[in-house]
Amino acid sequence: MGLLQRLRTANAEFAMQLRHTCLPETVRGDAAAFVDLRPADDDVGGLTGALFGIPDGGLLACVAPAPDGGRVLYLDAAAYRSAIALRSSGDGDNALGQLSIADDANLAGRPLTDAELSRIRAGYLLRVIAELVGEAAEVKRQTARFLIDRKSTTGVLIDLPDVRTQLSHVHAWLDVLEAAHAELTGRPASPRTCAEAEVLLVAALRKLQMFANQCVQLNGGWGYIERNPVAAFYRDLNAARPLLRISATGPSTPIDWTQPVVAATDDEHAFRATFAEYLHERVAPVFDAWEAGGRIPREGFEELGKHGYLGQACPREWGGGGAGMIRHMHMTEQMMLENLFGLTVSTMLIANTVVPILTRYGSEDLKDRFLPAIAAGRTIPCLAVTESGSAGAMVTTLATTADDRGDHWVVNGDKHYITNSPAADVAFVLTRTTRGADAQGLTLLCVSMDLPGVEIVEKYAKLGAHASETGHIRFTDVKVPKQNTVGYVGSGLLYVVDVIVEERVLIAAAAVSYALYCLNRTLAQLPARNDAAALADLRCEAAALRVRCWQTARRAAARTSISTDAAMLKYLCGDFVRDCIDACEDALLAGRRAPGDIAWLQRARLDGRVMSLFTGASGVMKDYYSRRVTAGLRLHASA
Repeated sequence: MGLLQRLRTANAEFAMQLRHTCLPETVRGDAAAFVDLRPADDDVGGLTGALFGIPDGGLLACVAPAPDGGRVLYLDAAAYRSAIALRSSGDGDNALGQLSIADDANLAGRPLTDAELSRIRAGYLLRVIAELVGEAAEVKRQTARFLIDRKSTTGVLIDLPDVRTQLSHVHAWLDVLEAAHAELTGRPASPRTCAEAEVLLVAALRKLQMFANQCVQLNGGWGYIERNPVAAFYRDLNAARPLLRISATGPSTPIDWTQPVVAATDDEHAFRATFAEYLHERVAPVFDAWEAGGRIPREGFEELGKHGYLGQACPREWGGGGAGMIRHMHMTEQMMLENLFGLTVSTMLIANTVVPILTRYGSEDLKDRFLPAIAAGRTIPCLAVTESGSAGAMVTTLATTADDRGDHWVVNGDKHYITNSPAADVAFVLTRTTRGADAQGLTLLCVSMDLPGVEIVEKYAKLGAHASETGHIRFTDVKVPKQNTVGYVGSGLLYVVDVIVEERVLIAAAAVSYALYCLNRTLAQLPARNDAAALADLRCEAAALRVRCWQTARRAAARTSISTDAAMLKYLCGDFVRDCIDACEDALLAGRRAPGDIAWLQRARLDGRVMSLFTGASGVMKDYYSRRVTAGLRLHASA
């Protein structure tokens, strides 16, 4: 059964829930929104009009006010008889499960409440998304098989870097859409679920169009032949584009874009609300001064520590909150939605990098000496990994050495672009303790910044994130006691990667939240709906990305491996925020806004640019992810 036929089947099941009554003369006119419910040959069927309440000129059905309140959907008997009468068995609380339940209490003309209509509409929308994404997954498999079987003068097509990157990009967005669909399908039916399903449908149609375009190109001339499943999907997807009319009307229920997009506990909601209040009252009034001064004052860190926001990952016995990744996600999103990027960078380095490393791998002595002070904001740490020149993201080539001198190490080398280093009291330094080795020769040392031979060579003047200080540290014959070794000798890289992978998810969440901040602010300045339509669609894509970030964060909190997903989200979201800022600027300039209205975008552009560089540049993440994806596709194709 083709995609369009399956969508028409979904239409028929939708009609079965609404059933038919006589079309009373009294509801003809302005009080009723008439729509055509008949399946059509050139689109997915006329039920989309009923879903969105848009008059379509037909008289087969209408939604009208009921005499005693609520609304009634009247369906002509002939239209009902022409529908395919399919009833699927099953039940459940979620929106998709209720799609196939013939709820007789809602039939025979009894007024349908807004909640009941939302339930039915959400189920239909999720069914449509499932059909579209399912077809896209098959197209991806077909495309991968085609690329594996074809060769060029330089090798197998799927191994070519450009081809591998394109295929992995469509794979990534398909993964995001599948995850968002799964999240909504498992929720209880409600008007909000319906609105979020509408948002996801817009994101799905936009990204699947990109997906189809790239798959057609990857298939070459074969991609334009009708009997090719890729070409058939491209045709059917174009036929489904009338569903995008929701872009012009917006979600049926207003959505608070600042709230979590996945289910959160009461404790999480309370924590986020408290943190938002703290930012609004204590940080927002002084943050511009911090940005102008190029630093967060020490009392700012102490205030954060006093309220427990630096030690959420720290066990309670050392003065922490005993929580971790999920609260860090709430903090990161809230700071970025408040346009506090410099604060986000510095606190993330402390709360989600240094504290977890010490907690998981530090000795009891190191924990006793440093964790309480770091969690309280009295001691400011930094993580010194990056070096200049050929090192960059290739941490296995680090040149900073630590020579074994019996009861101490002697450290020599330079570390560049180190967050918090100009203000730091202690540095966690990744050093080479075994010459000639790669990853196995790296050890993490805890180095007090007041030791002889430690020097801040330069505090960098950056394009953005000014409140977060960044510097160049030089170590010259620095004697570090052996008891300051973190974990085992030679295992330092493993400890750093463990937390950096989690930090990539936080950077991805920060990028999407910042994109939402920019989109929300721009939309507020664009009263004309036509000017705002493209930005509203981008906000739908942001919602899907947020869901995927949260799902990955919860897996990280459960200590499940997320390295591939983190790389995918890091590069997707890092590129996405730049695209959103460009779109915001174009919309504001096209709307002829005054220069003062768009001055904030200058800071947004500079802050947004660096998000594709933190914890691994987008190019590195994209290459890593594409290699993992193509390896998996090869394995699947050979099975």
